[in-house]
Amino acid sequence: RSIEARKPGGKATPSASPASSAPPAPAYGRIPMAPRFRVSKQQLVYAGMMLLPGAIVYVACKPGKKSEDEMRQTLERNYPAHVAAARANRAAMQKHFQNMRDGDAEQEDQMRAVLNRGKDTVVRHHAYDPSPPQKED
Repeated sequence: RSIEARKPGGKATPSASPASSAPPAPAYGRIPMAPRFRVSKQQLVYAGMMLLPGAIVYVACKPGKKSEDEMRQTLERNYPAHVAAARANRAAMQKHFQNMRDGDAEQEDQMRAVLNRGKDTVVRHHAYDPSPPQKED
């Protein structure tokens, strides 16, 4: 017989029958151990597939990143023609969107022509009737 636990009164209790499905109770003074932590190979592969590219992007972008002013100076020094063209286009785009908000008639006509593919009106080749079909007698 095995003794699983001692009662406070000092008497030993015999173990349950070997066919019982309940786990044995721990003896006094012993702390049951937590189950062993296991990591499968597939989990490690997925973690590596996610962490490695993230680390590469972080190393490539974050630590050596210049401030916005330094970047602007570098662009103006290396690409002055592109910077000038972008500034001119920015003013034109701001004017374009402001005219759209204000409802400029000439610009609305241009947009309508673009949406109609250069035609005055849209020609529908297939008629759509939203009413339900009528049953014929």
